[in-house]
Amino acid sequence: MATTDISSSLSSSTSSSSTTQLDQLVEAYKQTRQSELDTLTTKKSEIEGKMTFYSVLRNRVSAVTSELDKYYRVKNDSDDDDTNDVYDTEFKETADKLVSAKKVSSSDEDFVTATASSTADTGINDIRVNRLATNDQFTSRQITLENKTAIEPGTITYTVKVLDDDGELTDEDGNKYNNVDLKIKIAEDDTNESVMKKIVSAVNGKSDLNFSASFMKDTDTTGRVVFTAKEAGAENQVDLSFLTEGESANSELNSMLGLDNINSDRTSISTDVTAAKFRIADTSELNSKLVVNGIEVTKSTNSIDDLLPGVTITLKQVHEDDDRTTTLTTTNDSKTVITNITNAIDSYNQVITHLKENTSMLRSDSGTNSLLTKLRNLATTYIEPEEPDPVGAEETEIAPKYITNLGFEVGSDGTLSISDSDVITELLESDGGSQKISWFFNSENGFMSKLYKIISDVTDDDGLIKTRTKSLQDQLDANADKITTMEDRIDTAAESMRKQYTSILETYNEQVSQYETWTKLLESM
Repeated sequence: MATTDISSSLSSSTSSSSTTQLDQLVEAYKQTRQSELDTLTTKKSEIEGKMTFYSVLRNRVSAVTSELDKYYRVKNDSDDDDTNDVYDTEFKETADKLVSAKKVSSSDEDFVTATASSTADTGINDIRVNRLATNDQFTSRQITLENKTAIEPGTITYTVKVLDDDGELTDEDGNKYNNVDLKIKIAEDDTNESVMKKIVSAVNGKSDLNFSASFMKDTDTTGRVVFTAKEAGAENQVDLSFLTEGESANSELNSMLGLDNINSDRTSISTDVTAAKFRIADTSELNSKLVVNGIEVTKSTNSIDDLLPGVTITLKQVHEDDDRTTTLTTTNDSKTVITNITNAIDSYNQVITHLKENTSMLRSDSGTNSLLTKLRNLATTYIEPEEPDPVGAEETEIAPKYITNLGFEVGSDGTLSISDSDVITELLESDGGSQKISWFFNSENGFMSKLYKIISDVTDDDGLIKTRTKSLQDQLDANADKITTMEDRIDTAAESMRKQYTSILETYNEQVSQYETWTKLLESM
């Protein structure tokens, strides 16, 4: 009896724990192989870390490239490859605006404001505004709204000549025009109000026209059509001759609008307030009038960019007799120049900082170390002046040869920072100062040119970033294949072990079963 109990207990214990023991055995085997996977996983992390380093470097270098694109460009003399790239001398004029910025201050911005480009002359100009330019405007006569229109039903087509530089029609003065067709469809049941609204819709449906139209209900029973020039000045006056001249002219429509009340000089033949009229009959009075440095000037706009070189003047309000004359003072904008330069330098600093923060990469990658060296050396690189310095020249007149000559200092980490902004300010105030700064930064062999060549070597198809990134990606792919292969091998070996153990366990259970059978047989005897 005791033997049977022991046998049953053993069989039951074996059955209940066999699965757990099998799992533990397989897991123990996998643990013996885990170190091999850990080695490959560690390798993967190292590669990914390097790829992250180059990804950040690519972004930092891209920021430098964006800044460099404002200062220095090359052009290709052929379509072959970049070996034919040459310095773009024409672009230098654009780049020079960054280091020769000007600004204008107004003594009273209620009357006049202004902005300046780099081509503006420094100095002071006095301005008085005697008249602002205004938009031409024609208002139709007062029309009873509900009356049935006197215009015959049908479609009236007007052809309007629109000034356009690319136009096909040319007048005797060489001005080019396009023809724009206005179609007004008059119905049998149209009232004056519906016709006026159709005129407004037809006009506003043609964006090429230099005037717009609006419907205005000036009383409960009457309304008017108002034509308004889109731009100020006499040259943009509203020309309604297309309504009154030519074969398309419609006397009923002209009468309804009150155009038959207007003389050839744009004046009204009636003093009745309900009659049609131009708000300003004399087109010359549509122009602005101002006195600049004692000289009377007339312009067709309130935004004037062709009066003072490089300066755009905006007229805001008319000066009364007791108002002080407004003074515009144009000076060098050293703050903007310094900001423009330091924006480029800051992007340069970001690359250096990233390289310095990754000492392991500097130790393991000669290309990365070389990049850092080249960038740091740029801070002390000699930039040859455009012309030899004059003998005995004052210090402020000598062209800068190193970036430290412009008030920058080199930090212990190799980055650059502006330490004395007065240096650039004083240089800009000196004769030819902006040209000297331009030469230092923007010339063919200037600071930005040298930085461009360093960065280009890094970003080219065979440069540091792309070659290293490709190599690391290849390594990462190969490592991933090794991990997959290793995991497959371990899983295969574990499955083989599971099968072997299961087979042994089945054999064992058979033996136990036979033992129990013989035991019961003996006990029954």
